[in-house]
Amino acid sequence: MTADPTVSIVIPVFNKIAFTRQCLDRLDRHAAGGPSFEVIIVDNASSDGTQAFFETPPPFAFPLVYVRNDVNQGFSRANNIGARRSTAKYLLFLNNDTLVTDGWLDAMVRVADHDPVVGIVGIKQLFPYTNQIHHTGIIVTADGRPQHIYPHSDGSLPHVNRQREYQAVTGSCLLIARDLFEAVGLFDEGYRNGYEDIDLCLTVRKQGRSVVCCTTGVIYHYGQISETRTADDDQNAARLAARWRGVLKTDEHEYVRMDRADLERQPAALRRVATANRNLIYFADDLSTGIALSWVTTELVHALDRLGAEVAIRQGSVPTSVTPGPTASTTPAASCPSRKGNSSLMPPSR
Repeated sequence: MTADPTVSIVIPVFNKIAFTRQCLDRLDRHAAGGPSFEVIIVDNASSDGTQAFFETPPPFAFPLVYVRNDVNQGFSRANNIGARRSTAKYLLFLNNDTLVTDGWLDAMVRVADHDPVVGIVGIKQLFPYTNQIHHTGIIVTADGRPQHIYPHSDGSLPHVNRQREYQAVTGSCLLIARDLFEAVGLFDEGYRNGYEDIDLCLTVRKQGRSVVCCTTGVIYHYGQISETRTADDDQNAARLAARWRGVLKTDEHEYVRMDRADLERQPAALRRVATANRNLIYFADDLSTGIALSWVTTELVHALDRLGAEVAIRQGSVPTSVTPGPTASTTPAASCPSRKGNSSLMPPSR
């Protein structure tokens, strides 16, 4: 009898098969050496060939479960459907527009296993094209809105790599014990494609558990690829505010004060980062895969290169069907430098 996997990775999808295939390919590449996992795809009635792909998917190094909904059930319900199929110790909710890296899952599980108080674990996320911060925790501004902290900052800066507790992390890559997820009632399906991840984090914290963003691992995340992704944000924000009035705490300035001291201790390092490769555009995609997304991305690399932009791509080949070959430099993902972006805030997104 095959043992249950340690983690069930639940991926809700609605069209965007090129992103889904690329996501699965990255999971497959980095499946060895870490916690065992299965992938549960919940298809929200895609019409772009997603169903056909999963009728005869390529062999993967992990078990794959495909569930198809007849209508689009939304993010919360799709994730709940996938979670109910799991018998694993942990659930990990993952967006299909993400690219995982070596050791990412092991890092998250270690955080959860290390301290029984930890209820939810998020992960540091970078934008694929800039190698800058997409997510490293969510704070709450003075107007009561949850926001990503330090978006577009350089991913190597000290203050974005502090592994610490937040009120919330994003649901684009969120680890939680299955029994805890069931005990708190799953995702609240009253939200429609937004803020349900914040609500889940607050619910878990209400149980005396903590929410931590892991920064010893990293993934890439495109973000906002789904049509009408933010169409219901106003209603979702109002629902969150009504449910958590008096609980959701403004904490933006606490993190700013905490990190200002850290920054002031390393002014020389910050000056070096701020002036290095400030115009670099970095592409994290593996352009050697023969899919439409790779071809389109490669053409974009060529166009930027012809315009004289500083472009870096992952080491390796590009699709042979795309010519001419790019003159852009090739750079390993982990070592690619990037400019320091501004440290303003942006609304949380998956």
